[in-house]
Amino acid sequence: MIVQFLVAGFAVSLPSQMGWGQAHLDFLMGACGALFVLSGGGQFAVDTLLAGRGSRKVEVGAPSI
Repeated sequence: MIVQFLVAGFAVSLPSQMGWGQAHLDFLMGACGALFVLSGGGQFAVDTLLAGRGSRKVEVGAPSI
């Protein structure tokens, strides 16, 4: 997704007559893809690996009153 939108932005949208006005959405979608890679859920996510939470499980219970 990231590569696709970067190519679309640089190869298709920027050279058009609209310029940045046309390409900003492509670059925004590429940035969103990068954020999904860096902060997505799962055991192989970057935030999980950096925080060292891969082997620790958190128990969630009902709040006590």
